[in-house]
Amino acid sequence: MGKITKLIVCGPAGSGKTSLIEHCIYGNYFERQPEDFISTYEDTYNAVVETDRGFKEKVRIYDLGGMTKLEKHFVNCADAFILVYDISDSKSFSSVQSLKQDIDKYREKRDLCIVLSCHKVDKPKDATLDSTEVSRWSQSEKVANIFETTVYDRQSLMNLFTWTVSRVTQSQSESVT
Repeated sequence: MGKITKLIVCGPAGSGKTSLIEHCIYGNYFERQPEDFISTYEDTYNAVVETDRGFKEKVRIYDLGGMTKLEKHFVNCADAFILVYDISDSKSFSSVQSLKQDIDKYREKRDLCIVLSCHKVDKPKDATLDSTEVSRWSQSEKVANIFETTVYDRQSLMNLFTWTVSRVTQSQSESVT
């Protein structure tokens, strides 16, 4: 446990980013009605994540509110991005595609781990959202992995963070040697 790994979780408003993080870290999930929804502006979480190699790593998770544009300073400080979209809303995926373009614009030659979270898999999927298109886009954009997540399956959330932190810390240790 040396360097703190910095993860940025971003996606459109209402895609479930905060619920995903809080349920994974704290086990907290409360069913809310749309009128009870309070938008996140920006939040930071500190956690310890056990990697797939059994090491415990310090992680700082930045929960960015439903941004449509990503600022350069977020890209400069990040080790990895988790792009979250709501599978029941095709506009949500379009927003993630736009955020990925911002990451590419600002990352310069930095190697960043980018992961896609297809969130709310417990809900009916938007018929206009084609899984093949999502997969094809992910491959062409060099997205490292795709996870299907829901707050009703905490293990799916833990797998997302474990895999991402493992990948980042593994590439950091390889670049040192």
